[in-house]
Amino acid sequence: MILEPLCMFSLTLETQTIKMGESIILICTVHGIAKINPDVTRQFAKGSNGDLLCYNGHITQTSKYEEILSDGNKFGLMINNVTESDVNSIYQCRYRFSTVKQMIGINEMNFEYGPTANTTFIEFNNYDNTSFEIQINFTKIFPVPMCSAQMKNTELQFKNTSIMEERIFYKVSFILVYVDGDQCGTDLEIICKVGRSSHPIKTFKPFQECKCKYTKRNKRK
Repeated sequence: MILEPLCMFSLTLETQTIKMGESIILICTVHGIAKINPDVTRQFAKGSNGDLLCYNGHITQTSKYEEILSDGNKFGLMINNVTESDVNSIYQCRYRFSTVKQMIGINEMNFEYGPTANTTFIEFNNYDNTSFEIQINFTKIFPVPMCSAQMKNTELQFKNTSIMEERIFYKVSFILVYVDGDQCGTDLEIICKVGRSSHPIKTFKPFQECKCKYTKRNKRK
């Protein structure tokens, strides 16, 4: 019996962006054939020990994994509710008697973990009508974001003050100091770009009260 060489296979991550809690798809392509033979062995496994995930359509954890079959020379594995344990791992694809292995790693191009209410902390210090300071702390995020504050036709960039790695995530801090003029009565919106995605963080409406409003209000009393 002739074994198919490893060069006839490829195992790739089809999902463009990995996000925790969502799904990713791994695709095994058997080159040199037009169609997958449903009567031969198809298998997905994980880790250096080859822990079985799927064998000829039989799933070890039905809520976690799904096999994907196509009419062509590919078959795939959908991994649901992605967690940290699903990434930076070796996956194996088997067809007939040959196997290909691929590390599914994360990087700034394929993985995003955006800010949440539980991981985002903002401190706003309003000194007067002409100056203020904003500090943002993210306790869990990936990759390191780029943050800005927008008001009227002005866009201000936050400066990064701290970056710490924690497992596969970052813990980062930013600061913005504004001393350039009167912006009372306007809204200020903080937006952070994490990977390819933009995330509204907080909007202050208005972030600085005008003194004249207080004066008129007091005169009416």
